[in-house]
Amino acid sequence: MVARAGGGGTNIGLLYALNKEKIVLATRGVGAVLNIILDIILIPRYGAIGAVVATGSVGILLVLTEMTILRRYIKTRFPLVFALKIFLAGALGIFMASLIKPVNGIQLCFAALIYFVIFIIGVLILKPFSEDDKEVLSKIHPVVEMVVKYF
Repeated sequence: MVARAGGGGTNIGLLYALNKEKIVLATRGVGAVLNIILDIILIPRYGAIGAVVATGSVGILLVLTEMTILRRYIKTRFPLVFALKIFLAGALGIFMASLIKPVNGIQLCFAALIYFVIFIIGVLILKPFSEDDKEVLSKIHPVVEMVVKYF
């Protein structure tokens, strides 16, 4: 979730669009080396959890690094309030869904439904979109215009 809130793959796409492929290659190369080093350190001691921590940590570091680099080329502010509201709604949904310990497909689907419902309720309450966001989004399609007014 942290990586998504930080721009996720969007940062890479924007850097490519700005003809900054070498920056993407360099950051991803350093990330790969760092991931291997952390794997060598963490996997023998923690097993699969060590691999998850290494890969997740490097992924977050890469997103934050690419976001910082991108800000040098695009003079815009990061939508922190929006990202925090979406993160909070998602975290609450994950917490509630994690209370269900699914042992079969039906329970797993129920946990996913719980996440989705809690996330939507959270977004409805937190209203992450600014009026400018709503105006831009409403121009996409009439259905989007009808939905976006609630958020």
